[in-house]
Amino acid sequence: MMKLKLSILLILTLVSSCKTTEPKTVTKQAFVIDDIAKVKIVNGAEVYIMNSPLREYEVVKEIETSAKFKNILEDGSVAKNMSEKIIQFISKARKLEIPFDAVLYTSGKTIVCIKFKGNSTPKNSGYAKIEKIGNLYAFIMCTPSQPYDVIGETNEGLKLKSLVTLGMVSNSISTDVDKMIDELKNNKGIEACVFNGTRGEAIKFVKPKN
Repeated sequence: MMKLKLSILLILTLVSSCKTTEPKTVTKQAFVIDDIAKVKIVNGAEVYIMNSPLREYEVVKEIETSAKFKNILEDGSVAKNMSEKIIQFISKARKLEIPFDAVLYTSGKTIVCIKFKGNSTPKNSGYAKIEKIGNLYAFIMCTPSQPYDVIGETNEGLKLKSLVTLGMVSNSISTDVDKMIDELKNNKGIEACVFNGTRGEAIKFVKPKN
């Protein structure tokens, strides 16, 4: 009887060890857009347009659109793009002997010169936190940290009017960025917009292969 019990126990053990192990279910992680981007440096100054520096800073000069700066922002040159306009502004600010590390524009018709406080690190120096405009991240004069494909562009005739023709004297930069996004947002699969200083691009991020 004891031998029979041992035989049955051995058979059950063998059957249990031979059972097929069910494959584990792998949960696919959702892709998350990185909202930190490297900003452009123009004429030695970091440029933050409708985004926020990661570093702590103080405002050293606030420039409103007075007649004093109208020649910077409205020189009648339709050919000038955002980068060229920013270069002009920074050059003018340096001639006024304003000590600053970067220029910052958030909204309205005012641009400020800022100076950073505290120590810089490789993780915060020259980086900005990007904000959404509507439902889309807008990378304005900065580079997304993740690879992407361009799936659409603004029409050749549509440019940032506020920085190309009339400056911030009439339209604000934010108003014109809104117009750019309105044109780009209907591109199928769009996940964000990139404005490099001359035109806008609708982009879709390249997803990592699992």
